[in-house]
Amino acid sequence: MNISKLKDRSSELISFLENQGYSRDYRKHLKRVLRQILQHGESAKIRSYEELYHHLNDKYYKGKSRYHVRSFRMAFNNIRHFDEYGYYVKPYLVLKYNYEKVLSLPKQYLWVLNNYLTSNANGQKSDVTIKKQLNATEKFFQHLQEQGVPDFEHVKQEHVLSFFFTEEKQIRGLAYKAKLMTVLKSAEPTIGASVRRVISYLPAIRPYSRNYDFMKTDEAVKFRNGLQDENLQISLRDKAIATIAYYTGMRGTDILNLSIDNVNWEKEEFNFVISKTGVPHTIPFNAIVGNVLWEYLVYERPKSSEKRIFINSRKPYMTLSATYESMKNVFKEIGVRIGNETKGVRLLRHNFATTMLMHDVSAPVISSLLGHVRAESLNTYIDEDVEHLRECGLSIDKYIVAKGVLE
Repeated sequence: MNISKLKDRSSELISFLENQGYSRDYRKHLKRVLRQILQHGESAKIRSYEELYHHLNDKYYKGKSRYHVRSFRMAFNNIRHFDEYGYYVKPYLVLKYNYEKVLSLPKQYLWVLNNYLTSNANGQKSDVTIKKQLNATEKFFQHLQEQGVPDFEHVKQEHVLSFFFTEEKQIRGLAYKAKLMTVLKSAEPTIGASVRRVISYLPAIRPYSRNYDFMKTDEAVKFRNGLQDENLQISLRDKAIATIAYYTGMRGTDILNLSIDNVNWEKEEFNFVISKTGVPHTIPFNAIVGNVLWEYLVYERPKSSEKRIFINSRKPYMTLSATYESMKNVFKEIGVRIGNETKGVRLLRHNFATTMLMHDVSAPVISSLLGHVRAESLNTYIDEDVEHLRECGLSIDKYIVAKGVLE
């Protein structure tokens, strides 16, 4: 296995990481893996990066924690890509996607993904948004690759349309198209006419809306009472996440992004930037929220330099990536929706909105509390306000209805 090029450029890689502001710990870890690659890569027994990966994994990381193995894999894959392609792929990209699938993409497609990630490293877009956009585009590129299309120059309209439609039905919608278009447009200044032509092939798709699941009144009451039960067998962390979601209607990503600096204890309010829109937002919280959050911080949260409030309970104390497991634990313990029904922060956000609608809170106030940029974003919740919708119903008493129709 020839790693002479990597040897010559290894200092360039380290300098790049320093200039890009990567942490000292990350650089230290990558240097360690780089040394291991350079030390063992020239062995006559090693013929490829695949063999080298398994060799190093067995020698240094066998029996280590999943976190250590994942960190090794991330650093190894990034160094391999730097050696084979000549530039460094952000760790985020390698961690998010299956290595073999992504790095086996044609070079032009991979460049588009990496370029978009790099150009959005300023923090103006949330990680969740970037992840979804890259995920959609990566699937599109895999589709093109499976069709035997190596670059944008060879893309035909039927290649694009087959990504959105089968012979029988539409399989991807307007939201998917929007994510894909955002990433492709970011490559337009560099690649030019060929990517503009691909964008023009994206089909016109009619928008549609769907009603979300919502909590029935008895479910909401049972859930609220359960949160205040002192004998509830859940962690204070999960209880705090569920309580914030229930009483404030905050999105899950915004709850997980909360830091101590976002909490104004004196005014009893959260001050943060909404991850979805990037807009500064303030939302009040009541004593119930304040108390359970305080209990978690004082009695359960591990001591850590991590600024975000909600972190793992075991070392390494990493931030949480999703709220689903926490919410599943809470719903199960309280005894609400213990089957396959919808459960999670989104359900509580919808309950927060529909409850205010049922109590005649004005639409602008609700939109303001939810952090909506557009007033029409509230329409989804209006469709679920059953009590007020019933008031709009017309009597059919004067019409003859066959027996059994309304049963």
